[in-house]
Amino acid sequence: MFGPMTRTSSYPIAKDGLPARASGQWAKEKLYYVERYFTIFNRGMYIRWPRRFYVDLMAGPGRCITANGDEFAGSPVLAAESEPHFEKCVFVESEPVLQEALKARTLAFAERARLVAGDCNDPAIIKRIRREVPATALSVTFVDMLGLDVWFSTLAALTSGRRMDLLITLQVSDMTRNAASAHAEQQDPERFERFFGSPEWRRVVADCASRRTSNVDLATALTQFYIERLASIGYPHVHELHVLMKNTRNAPLYRLVLAARHERAVTFFRSIAKIEHSGQRGLALE
Repeated sequence: MFGPMTRTSSYPIAKDGLPARASGQWAKEKLYYVERYFTIFNRGMYIRWPRRFYVDLMAGPGRCITANGDEFAGSPVLAAESEPHFEKCVFVESEPVLQEALKARTLAFAERARLVAGDCNDPAIIKRIRREVPATALSVTFVDMLGLDVWFSTLAALTSGRRMDLLITLQVSDMTRNAASAHAEQQDPERFERFFGSPEWRRVVADCASRRTSNVDLATALTQFYIERLASIGYPHVHELHVLMKNTRNAPLYRLVLAARHERAVTFFRSIAKIEHSGQRGLALE
């Protein structure tokens, strides 16, 4: 086992009779912005970059379902359906039952969909992904973490020498709840060590503790540290979506973050929130 995956073997069944990912309405909101980015990216780059690839590091079954039965397409299906389309979509999934569901749901796109069965933190899987995505292509990788699942070393190895932008679900709630106790060795600190790829996250936590900052401020400081880490592997352009995804109790869950090699990708990313999930016009963005 290479990564701290926390899934169980029990999944809700969607209307098509296949397993789905149990989700909240906040996931639907997140995927609204993700789908908009796919569209803007592909429309904006298809002439300059005819070879555009997509990678999903924690792909899941391709469909989500909420507790009240609301169903919606997951990121792999949204990417496969995006127009102009990606030349190839590479879906990484470790759970066999989810692999089979994803195969069935992307069968119509089989000629340009590749399923990589395994843990994205496994060096052998990283090599497989890199074989599927040529260095001459422009690609988007969706890092849709449920916690702090994807190691920083994984991102560094995957993106080295590749024109690969990262669309990251950054779990604010996990950092808010657990960073201080991990620093105090009350839980396994290695999870944070692998996620940040540096022991310096401890300095950030200690500094916040000395200033008696709130948990929200701690999460913000750790997010900024993560952004600095991304810059260290060649991502000078990092932008957070101004919309903070929250659960039904209005508690912050995660932010959607783009890490790009070129500033033009940030321009695309800012555009996705001009019309918010609610249908209202977004705030003026810098």
